[in-house]
Amino acid sequence: MIFTASLAFLTVPLLRNPLLTGIDGPYYAVQVRWLLEYNKLKYPDPPLAFILMTLMTILVGDVFLGIKLTVVIFTSLASIPWYFLYERKNKIVAGLAGGLTFLINWFSPRLASDFMKNSIGLLWFSLYILFCIFYLEYERKRDLALASISLLLTALTHILDLGVAFFYSLSLPFLYILFTKRIEMKTVIILLQGVAIVIAGLLMPSFVGGDIYKGLVFVEELIEEDNLVILQIQNFLLSLGMAITLFLASFFTYRKEKTMAIFFLATGVLAVLLNLPLIPRKWLFRFRLMSIIPFSCSIGSALYIIEKEHKTLPVLLLILALISSPSLASYRMVKSTITVPEYNELRKVVALFEEKGYAIVIPDVRIRYWAETFSDNIYRTPKELEQTEFIFLTRINVKRLPFVGHVIWKGKFFIVYMPKK
Repeated sequence: MIFTASLAFLTVPLLRNPLLTGIDGPYYAVQVRWLLEYNKLKYPDPPLAFILMTLMTILVGDVFLGIKLTVVIFTSLASIPWYFLYERKNKIVAGLAGGLTFLINWFSPRLASDFMKNSIGLLWFSLYILFCIFYLEYERKRDLALASISLLLTALTHILDLGVAFFYSLSLPFLYILFTKRIEMKTVIILLQGVAIVIAGLLMPSFVGGDIYKGLVFVEELIEEDNLVILQIQNFLLSLGMAITLFLASFFTYRKEKTMAIFFLATGVLAVLLNLPLIPRKWLFRFRLMSIIPFSCSIGSALYIIEKEHKTLPVLLLILALISSPSLASYRMVKSTITVPEYNELRKVVALFEEKGYAIVIPDVRIRYWAETFSDNIYRTPKELEQTEFIFLTRINVKRLPFVGHVIWKGKFFIVYMPKK
């Protein structure tokens, strides 16, 4: 039920558009095309998501459809671990709440449509949390092994998912030791597990496509940031509400279930950290999208602490009714950076000038990625070329050009310039 509902919720916005969505949508198609044609990625990146997309593309025979199906299926699967996390004590409704609201919200369509690696990585991250909690509670070796595998898969998919997983690998042991006032081997192992994967990424950056250095850049910019971002009132209230709910859930569950109480507390802290105005503006939007985690956890935890199961179903139905409207409204944000007629004209003009022996320089990344989905003769700047004749391609309505030249071709959507020599 949870998987089917999540699948339906994400399928609608992604499959209604024949092209890929978001600025990075065509980027994934470029990477898949290179894997199919050259057995390597064009751009250094964690490889796992692209490998899965390539396998799906081979299966369905279409790159765009293969990418969409990969994102929809693997992201939808991410809701299942959250069901099992809350359902263990026969709290089925709490399990449904945690699983359904993990994807049926206004964060997931944006993640799945633009930040596809991030979205796919939520599956491995969710499994890591599930098995990590299981290991802390039951100390079973199989849970530790599965947590380790899930953390490795997270590292091979996306740096932000890994960063949040690393937060838990630090905070859960720390809070466990703080509240129990004893150091146990299981907490040390969870801590070392997270530290080891980060060190491995630093020592072998090709292992994660160099993604680990983005984390270092973020830390550097965070330290140097002087200007506070003005928080929108709705974001502030949401993060505050999530944090308070999780802190209360932690308080009410501590006596009976210390591990879950510590998890709720850590997630409440995460809700605050993801929305800090100290985070540089260019990173804050991405971090806010990861509020998908404390959002679903706050709802799951609220129903988890209700002792009488029959009282939780009406609450869940009310919550789903309240979040359904803004969740469906988020579909409007799922758009492609180019239309089908524009894409067809782009293919036509690129083929025309390639036949004439020109390299094609496209400064605008929103167009360049689309051109790279079918051509290897595309460049960001003339500096990337070696004594090759080239032309500039851009949209017709661009007011300020980053180059000097004269028009040699003009279509309905795009215009081509010959650079001034």
